[in-house]
Amino acid sequence: MTQAMGLQHELRLFLTAIQYFTRVPVPDWVGHSAAQLNAAARYFPLVGIVVGGVGALVLLAASNVLSVWAAVVISTAVTLFLTGAFHEDGLADTFDGIGATADRDRALEIMKDSRLGTFGALALTLVLMLKVAALAEMAAGTAALALISGHALSPGVRSSLSGECSMCVKMCQRSPSPWYTS
Repeated sequence: MTQAMGLQHELRLFLTAIQYFTRVPVPDWVGHSAAQLNAAARYFPLVGIVVGGVGALVLLAASNVLSVWAAVVISTAVTLFLTGAFHEDGLADTFDGIGATADRDRALEIMKDSRLGTFGALALTLVLMLKVAALAEMAAGTAALALISGHALSPGVRSSLSGECSMCVKMCQRSPSPWYTS
C-alpha cells in the first residue's frame, strides 16, 4: 500500500468516526460498514477532541461577553447540536428502561422506544444541570480544558473497555448514522 493510499484509508476511518458521533456531513466516498466502523474506533478520542474543542472555543468566546453560566449553557447547546445529542439519547433510553421495570426484556423494549419517558427526562435534566453547574464553577480556561478532556476521554475509555467496538458493529449493521449523506 502506498503512503497516499494509507493516508486516504486513515482519513476514511477518521471521517467514519466523525459520521458516527456527530451531525457533520461527510463525503459519499467515506461510505460505511461494520468493519470500517470497528476500525475507526481508534479515532473516537480524536472526534472527542474536535467536539470538545469546538465547545471550548465557544465557551471561551462567549465568556468574553457573557457570564460564565451563560457561556457554559451556550457551549453545552453547541456540543449537543454538533453530536445530535447522541450520548444524551442513550442516557435517557437507559434510565427509561431501568426506571420503568425490573424485567430485563421489558426494559430493553422500553429502551428501544423512541419516546422520552419520565425517568429519561429526569436523568437528562439532572445530568445537564450537573454538567453546567460544574463547568460554571470553574474558570473559563479550566472549563475549556475540562470540555476537551471529557469529550476525548469518554470514547477512548469506552473503546478500551470493550476491546473491540461490538456495539458499534451492531449499530452499523442496522443503519448508518441518520445524518449519513448518500
